[in-house]
Amino acid sequence: MVERKTGYLIPSKMKSKSTLDVRQGFEQRMRKISEFLRLSMTYDRGSEMAQHTTMSDNLKMNIYFVGLHAS
Repeated sequence: MVERKTGYLIPSKMKSKSTLDVRQGFEQRMRKISEFLRLSMTYDRGSEMAQHTTMSDNLKMNIYFVGLHAS
């Protein structure tokens, strides 16, 4: 993960690209950083983010997805 304005890199190790492992990997890492850095998250449209609503609820954080044709 990269914080957009500062370029701060937050590495997150995942067991696999499965939806469960991605959600758990992000949640574990996001819980360790300051709340002001986890107000929201923008993600691409990969199928590994299928559990985004659960992660959003667990972290009390908004999750957005990039536009369909955005680079």
